[in-house]
Amino acid sequence: LWMAVASDDGLVVDDYYKRGLGINQTLSRDHAALEQGYRAILAWSADSGRMRVTLRGAAELPPALRLRIVHPTRSGMDQLGRLARVDAGVYEGVSVAPRAGRWLVTLEDEDRSWRLTGEWQVPQQTQLQLVAREGGS
Repeated sequence: LWMAVASDDGLVVDDYYKRGLGINQTLSRDHAALEQGYRAILAWSADSGRMRVTLRGAAELPPALRLRIVHPTRSGMDQLGRLARVDAGVYEGVSVAPRAGRWLVTLEDEDRSWRLTGEWQVPQQTQLQLVAREGGS
């Protein structure tokens, strides 16, 4: 009993209502990607040190993308980058090679109106395919 009262387990948040609203906004971004039929292939090139994304969809493609690569337990290894369009549906940006392990990936437009998510197992997967789904990955 003393342990439960004296320690803060960090599981309960004071602003649960605001966080709930944020989750709804995030789910609406997944739905927007699904409606537009977005799908992408990510590939990192060791030769150029660049991340390349090929994006397809029903809507007009944006001029740039935001890519977030997150390690599930080590925030110091996370990467956030901007990818510029270099050709029709092709985007590139400088990137550090993801280390071996499991990575959570989010690809979105700069306005954050839609997003694609997935998990990347490095080095088992040399590239990652992201497909819009209801409710994200």
